[in-house]
Amino acid sequence: MIDFRRTERILGRTALAALAVLAAVVIWTVRPWSGDPVALRPDTGAAARDLSEPEMAEVLIALLTRVYAAFGQEEEGAIYDGLVAAVAPGLVTDLYLQRRAAQVNEPPEMAGSAEILDVTLDEMTLLGRTADGYRLDATWTVIGILGHEDHRHERVNRYSATMTLGPAAGEWRLTAFDLNQVRRQDVPLFLDMLQ
Repeated sequence: MIDFRRTERILGRTALAALAVLAAVVIWTVRPWSGDPVALRPDTGAAARDLSEPEMAEVLIALLTRVYAAFGQEEEGAIYDGLVAAVAPGLVTDLYLQRRAAQVNEPPEMAGSAEILDVTLDEMTLLGRTADGYRLDATWTVIGILGHEDHRHERVNRYSATMTLGPAAGEWRLTAFDLNQVRRQDVPLFLDMLQ
């Protein structure tokens, strides 16, 4: 005769042992005690591939270029959709509203259409690896043509920010963004001076 209670106890102990082994493997793989946290992709839970500093710079400039391409759009939906391609979902609305507030607060003589010519990463310092990516200090320059009703001029803006480059939507995105400084310089276009 089969002793069901004994079999049940053995199966229960086996399941507990298997669960303990699985937990040990997960803890050893994640190693929360190590100083190098692993960024996890939110879409799969798998570890995101590490980036070298040159790769970080390449990804960062690509994302910043996407942000400025989005801000160069005229239709509100296109601006928002462009930001989605560059920043994590939790940051899209914040950046969008910051940009709208900056446009509303611009003096009328400063308002106009903008065409971005170049986005260049000047400096980048890796502050550290975090659970959600890489914390960076960066300085970059944006060169564009600002058109007003009666003239156009080149604008050179230099920005400084602390940001996090992390995985979102299956790709690297800006997941945190704290602007530290903006310096603007307007340069008259040579062709406008001839008119």
